[in-house]
Amino acid sequence: MLRPLLLSLGLLLAPWLPRPADGGASAAIRTPAAAPSDSMAYAGDRRWYVAGEAIAFGGRRWVKFGLTRSLTITGAVKVGSFDGVGVYRHLDDGTKTDVLYLPVRAGCEFQPYHLEREVGGVRG
Repeated sequence: MLRPLLLSLGLLLAPWLPRPADGGASAAIRTPAAAPSDSMAYAGDRRWYVAGEAIAFGGRRWVKFGLTRSLTITGAVKVGSFDGVGVYRHLDDGTKTDVLYLPVRAGCEFQPYHLEREVGGVRG
C-alpha cells in the first residue's frame, strides 16, 4: 500500500530532483516544459509593455500595476495569451479573479495586471 504511494510521489517529484551531470558531483535542476523558457515570448520585449499600454484579454481591458514579482510555475496557471505572451493567474489568489500575470523576462518574473476602471471619467 505504501510502496505505490511512494512510487507515485517519486514520479511527481522526479522533474524537480537534481540529476548528476556527466556523472560528476554537480547537478542540474530540470524545469517542467510549462515553465517560462528562453523560447517563449516575454512582455518585456513588447512595445505595449514598455509604453505601459493597457491590454485586452477576455473581452476586458487590463492595466499594469505594482512591481514585477516572482511566481513559481506551480503557483500559476496559464489561462491564455496576448500578442503571443502567456497570460497567467496565480493559484493563491483564490477569488481575486481581477488579477492577471504576464511573464516579463526569463526567471519567472511576472508583471501583475488588474482590470482597468473608470473613475470620474479617468481611466486607471
